[in-house]
Amino acid sequence: MAFRVGHHTLYTTSFDRSIKIWNCDEMSYVDTLYGHQSNIHSMDALVRERCITCSYDKTVRLWKIVEESQLQFSGAKQSLECVSLINEESFVTGAQDG
Repeated sequence: MAFRVGHHTLYTTSFDRSIKIWNCDEMSYVDTLYGHQSNIHSMDALVRERCITCSYDKTVRLWKIVEESQLQFSGAKQSLECVSLINEESFVTGAQDG
């Protein structure tokens, strides 16, 4: 899970391949996002209404919440284990192949 920096929005992931968005001020569920074809292993978020996830399906997805869209990055040879945003435009990943 990851909190949106400076806000009370929480993003959670699950092995059901979904991302859920929660409003912590209202203690309420907001939305569910789908796209990965396998278990989501890691996620991160910063200030913008975006989160980033990586999965056993060997992809990274940058979720643009307001636009209701996602950017998919692929090319890993093995499943991705972790992802971290460096800033709002750059990220790094770690995979099983080192």
